[in-house]
Amino acid sequence: MSNQSTVLILINWLQGNKEWSVRKVFENRFHKVDLLGVNMPTSASNRLQTILNEWPSYLKLAWLGFFQGKKYDVFIDYTCIAGLFLGIFYSLVPFINRPKIILLKFVYIERDNKLYGKLRYLFFRWGLTSVDLAICSSLAEAQRHPKYFNSDPKKFVFIPFGIDSSMVEQFRVTADAQGKYIFAAGFSNRDYPTFINAVSSVDMPVVVVAKKYNLDGCQIPPHVQVFYDISRQEYYDKLQNAAFVVIPINDPTVSAGQLLALEAMYFGKPVIATKTQGLIDYIEDGYSGLLVTPSNVESMRKAILELKNNPRRARNISATGQAVVKNKFNVENFANSLADYAIDVIDQN
Repeated sequence: MSNQSTVLILINWLQGNKEWSVRKVFENRFHKVDLLGVNMPTSASNRLQTILNEWPSYLKLAWLGFFQGKKYDVFIDYTCIAGLFLGIFYSLVPFINRPKIILLKFVYIERDNKLYGKLRYLFFRWGLTSVDLAICSSLAEAQRHPKYFNSDPKKFVFIPFGIDSSMVEQFRVTADAQGKYIFAAGFSNRDYPTFINAVSSVDMPVVVVAKKYNLDGCQIPPHVQVFYDISRQEYYDKLQNAAFVVIPINDPTVSAGQLLALEAMYFGKPVIATKTQGLIDYIEDGYSGLLVTPSNVESMRKAILELKNNPRRARNISATGQAVVKNKFNVENFANSLADYAIDVIDQN
């Protein structure tokens, strides 16, 4: 069936890029593979602005996909939110034939605002009624979500992220082999207060790339530089010139930080990360990285000092992590696993 099946991939980047490795794998497995994308705004100073900027684009992407539904056997949505909108659209018109819908990067984070949290939960649950498969970034989430959303357990599966070397290699720079600073980055589910406290007494420069709201209430020490809304090239420059990378995560039950961890490991950077359900599937503590206790300043500081004061230990972890990413967590493995699931979903009547 796969050699006759048609696939539409919904994305918010790489519009029309036929060189994308996931697309290359899919074109070997399916009859036709098309991309549908929209331009997504990138700058936002707070979560509300992020929602107001991005969600209309997700809605537009879903609407465009909806009118092309008859041409494809399956939609694969890289944004998750657009796919949930599609699920709602199709639930309102159950009498028409629809393509199968697969959500990638399915992550659900509970919000502090009760009204917003309730509305968001209802949106996710409603959208999932017409979604055929949700790909989670951790095994724990794939096991937990069916009960939380009162859904079929077979609807949620875990596929590990994979690094696309053809994408990240275009950002490779001639990096300082010694590394000059500790690097932390990202804005989803980050615990920068613990990180800032951990490095406050460490005699080593620190570079942070985040959103402004990530550091609300933090007292930034003089040796910590913070950058907001930088370009991808600047981000990769700072990543590759770091001595090692720290990924502080807030809620240990929610996926976050996997992509940064794998990119850092790909470029041979030792990784220290909060021990979470999302990262234990990617980092083996003491072997391919170091995992620290959630929200524990001393645990994080101890790991930082271990890498700072023991270069041989850092090099061993670096080499192991790099080998693990290239052999296991690569885009070809990810794309082929996704294609296998897509074929199974298409064949289900």
